[in-house]
Amino acid sequence: MFLFFLIFIIFECFESFWQWNRASSFFELINNNLYIFNKNIFLYFICHPTFFFSIYLSFYYKNFGLIMSSIVLMKFVDICIKIFILNKINKDENVSNIIPTDMNINIYLRYLNIFMYPCLFLISIY
Repeated sequence: MFLFFLIFIIFECFESFWQWNRASSFFELINNNLYIFNKNIFLYFICHPTFFFSIYLSFYYKNFGLIMSSIVLMKFVDICIKIFILNKINKDENVSNIIPTDMNINIYLRYLNIFMYPCLFLISIY
């Protein structure tokens, strides 16, 4: 269990670092995502290992309760929203109705996922 917790933290760090690399705002985060997305869609999915890892953990622990399912659901919705925005950008459509202004993200919000998802995982298996 501790090993899974540690792997979860490592995967979350990886996701945070590649998405927030040299980014201090939400638009810069989208640009980092767009760069990977335009290279290859499969690479984009590979760069979200915690989604697949959380599905694996659900089946490994046979835990489909509220908290574990909400982790998987939040990861899924996060990826879907990003892909929706990235597709709109690639089609040169106006995204200002989805994202009206750029948001500056502080360091606490930027790395909140590193603490939130692994802690929710621990809560879900106990």
